[in-house]
Amino acid sequence: MPEEAALPSATAPAPELAEEAQLGGTPAGRAANAALRAISRTARSFLLYDPRNDAVRDQIEDLRGKLTEALRVAGTLALEVRPFELLLNDEVVYLERDRERSLAFRMYRDGLRRLTLQPELTWDEILLLLEVLSVRYTGVRQNEDDLVTLLRKAGFQHVELDAVEGFVPDDEDALSGAHPGRSEIRVEAPQDWDLPARTLGEPAAVVVQAVPEADKERLRAEEAAHALPANAVRSVVALLEAVADPTDPTSLEDVAGFVGEVRDFLLAEGQLVSLTDLVRALADESRFPATSTAPLLASFADKRAIGKILHSVAKGAEAAPPELVTLLDLLPADHLGHLIDLLAEERSEASRRCARSLIERYAPKRPDELLRRLRSSEPAVVRDLLRVCAHALPERAIESARELALHPDDGVALEALWILSGAPPSPAVGRALVRMLESSSTEIRLRVVEALARRKEHAAFDPLVRHVERRVHRSMTTREAETYGQALARLSPDAALALFEDWTHERRLMERLVPMPHDRLLRWAAVAGLGILQGAKPAQLVEKVAEQSDAALRRHCEAVLARREKERG
Repeated sequence: MPEEAALPSATAPAPELAEEAQLGGTPAGRAANAALRAISRTARSFLLYDPRNDAVRDQIEDLRGKLTEALRVAGTLALEVRPFELLLNDEVVYLERDRERSLAFRMYRDGLRRLTLQPELTWDEILLLLEVLSVRYTGVRQNEDDLVTLLRKAGFQHVELDAVEGFVPDDEDALSGAHPGRSEIRVEAPQDWDLPARTLGEPAAVVVQAVPEADKERLRAEEAAHALPANAVRSVVALLEAVADPTDPTSLEDVAGFVGEVRDFLLAEGQLVSLTDLVRALADESRFPATSTAPLLASFADKRAIGKILHSVAKGAEAAPPELVTLLDLLPADHLGHLIDLLAEERSEASRRCARSLIERYAPKRPDELLRRLRSSEPAVVRDLLRVCAHALPERAIESARELALHPDDGVALEALWILSGAPPSPAVGRALVRMLESSSTEIRLRVVEALARRKEHAAFDPLVRHVERRVHRSMTTREAETYGQALARLSPDAALALFEDWTHERRLMERLVPMPHDRLLRWAAVAGLGILQGAKPAQLVEKVAEQSDAALRRHCEAVLARREKERG
């Protein structure tokens, strides 16, 4: 019987994940080589395995350790990119000749010439770098952005890159059938176009002159990643100057596309300072006619643009950054309408806080529009707009709070209660608070009663008594009864003492033999109120109730008496 073919090991690595060459003659070189091989291996594994695979997770953890170690040993990893090699301080730390597997080749092909990883590189940035590299491992002729574009869009804080325009080798074009069906114009030069050869003079001696380090550093800084926003703005301004030049044939339509790309780049990166510089230049009528730049300025102030800016606000921001306020003030547009629309769409709390602070800034200029949107918006937006209105338009906010006092959404009603509780004393505000006692929410009713007592709304005493006597026949908790009793005692101590004496009066024998639930709740409220009234009579009434009560009410009476003794002593 023929031998069965040996089965491949389940743990053997796939051919595609074979290791690149181990290199490095220095500790920094060896550490960098280990980290780069881990990056390449992990990025390629995303093509073969599910990202949730245990092996992939192990590789990611291994990558984290090796890259952290490389940054510790080498400090900054300033990697020079060559077609098949990566160099660190002129030492080859990565080598792979196979174009399909080579991390260096994919970087070089897309135009990357230097990749610098700073020691402060965070774990989130490591994962984002791995994500970008894995995208570019999926193939050469894909429709996605090239590696340089993806790295720049990622917005790294501790990764810098130097790049040139990418390329695709001629043989790769032929093999992949790139650009099928696209006609290309080719110009063939005559074979003798450079003949006859001219006579050359005597060769000159080669003189090597060292370039000062300061000059080299200045040259590098011109193309550094952090300089890209300012360079882009300068490019737009230069193009617009050409448009404004009557002797130059360049038109606004010729440059509008580029201006839009720069705008979107700055918006996506949250570069508010550069955006402001660009808008300020566009709005400068001494340089550019307003009629020509008005459409461009409008594109910076639409809802989409403002939404992108809000997304760039830091999570801990409590208000709009000053540079954003400056930017919006330069843009002629209906910011209030856009911001209220965005408030309904945004879910990030930082973006919502920023939008609220901006609405508060623009509301005094268009108060009627704010109040119109307040009445027609969904509850979540109404809550925000009420709070904005309280800060920006306090008098109009009180009026709106009175209208919304019985809003079916508890959040809106609580916001209205917050405004009314802090409003100056007036009969209209007092009536609005009393009306809120009809709320179906126990929590709102309790807060209303506390507000009435705190504000000393004496006119609310009789309506509150009627409310309590009606409420005990429905559903009332002992906590609610206690709150009502204390509020009545604070609103009018003398009237409350007479009321509580009536509520605690010994009822007919039948009522004592068959106690009624509402009678018990009235006594509970009376005892709570008597507990904060001064004098001997309130204490005597509490003692009398204790003698005629069930166990729970008796404990309530004893607790009130104990608290009175403690406050006296």
